[in-house]
Amino acid sequence: MAEQVFVIDDDDAIRETLKVIVAGAGYRVRCFSSAERFLDEPRAAQRGCAIVDMNLPGISGLELQKRISSAGLDLRTVFLTGYGTIALAVEAMRLGATSFLMKPAEPDRLLGELEQCVGSRSTRDERREQAIAYAQQLRCLTPREAEVVSGLVVGLSTRHVASALGISKRTAESHRANLMEKLGIRSVATLTRMALLARPYHSLPVFREVGRCS
Repeated sequence: MAEQVFVIDDDDAIRETLKVIVAGAGYRVRCFSSAERFLDEPRAAQRGCAIVDMNLPGISGLELQKRISSAGLDLRTVFLTGYGTIALAVEAMRLGATSFLMKPAEPDRLLGELEQCVGSRSTRDERREQAIAYAQQLRCLTPREAEVVSGLVVGLSTRHVASALGISKRTAESHRANLMEKLGIRSVATLTRMALLARPYHSLPVFREVGRCS
């Protein structure tokens, strides 16, 4: 499905021009004449990219960006303005804007920035999907294997993990070999990356609370 792009500008002519340019590049486009109208449809603001006039009446473009950032919405923004300043551009970027262009923006430049906007969100999506996949893999481990993982990812050797859990080194090595095979990996470095990325979606045992580790 084509990427969703929102155009938010109070000037009817500019809004229509932007719609033609963006739709012509293959994006799905929805237009709003104010930030208030855009915010009235919360489902629209959850995901996608937005081309926003910085100098909107009522809720300004910058205030809209603040609300998007504070809400943690997966929405990237390209700002347009007829009389921006460096300070304003810096503040917009600090709040999470992808880019800041002066009006009238050249169509090729605008589409190039929009492509980067889409790409940055796509990268986050890929990382999230990978993290969810890692979490599903880690859930397949036995409770003891999960404990061993917890020890390994905090930097303990297999011998120290065994001692903390009150098991033999040979048993700990067996658990380590089994969990590596289940996860399809060969190194503790890869295991650590998996565990860290998966953390928002799957919690491993806190190692200091396991067994006899104090």
